[in-house]
Amino acid sequence: MPKNRLLYKLMFICLIVLSVNASAASGAKLMHMEVDLSNQESLQRGARTFVNYCLSCHAAAYMRYNRMGKDLGISEDVLNNENQAVTGVAYSKDEAKVTIIGLTDQPGIAATIFNSLSAKSINVDMIVQNNFIEREETNLTFTVPVSDLKRSLSVLDELKGQIAFEKVISEDNLSKVSIIGAGMRNQPGIAAKMFDCLSKNNINIEVISTSEIKISVLIDMAKTEAAVKSLHQIFELDKL
Repeated sequence: MPKNRLLYKLMFICLIVLSVNASAASGAKLMHMEVDLSNQESLQRGARTFVNYCLSCHAAAYMRYNRMGKDLGISEDVLNNENQAVTGVAYSKDEAKVTIIGLTDQPGIAATIFNSLSAKSINVDMIVQNNFIEREETNLTFTVPVSDLKRSLSVLDELKGQIAFEKVISEDNLSKVSIIGAGMRNQPGIAAKMFDCLSKNNINIEVISTSEIKISVLIDMAKTEAAVKSLHQIFELDKL
């Protein structure tokens, strides 16, 4: 077996082992699983799952898709096919939104806020800022897990003496829903199609966040399933 091909397969094993160890350490009960590295079809499905659902959260700068395709028997045509703009829908429940209104707009304010949250081990996800140039103020919105909402509000309360703002409002019982796909980089109208789909299902968008291969929205948690189902249908993901 060529050394490089062996290396890639060893990497797959390492990822599986690390996942198993992490789950076991958290007390989860795991079923025994046989790893068959000769099952090329299974490895291809794993690669596809990673690209569709995990790639948006991991750095892609040094990934060599052509090499992955060669090692896993995936043709260049498949790797280069970007006609399917959206290849997956992901969601996370129990999100909370915090908005700081009338925040003084000057350098270092955002750094102060997020350094203070980080110091309390609070993980921030979506961040949106709206500047009002004529008033030299801004509204800053970010999301955190519901479990961290109270601590986040306490941190902001402690910052009152350091930064100037009018008030803080918060909301919980929210979900983040995302559409993912490398092909959306080259196809206009994907965001509009997503927003139109949600609108037709009477789903209001609280926050929008985008990257090159992902569009995320914050919505009412009670409408998570409806949003995911409708997005699967509109982007025809059942045909993938």
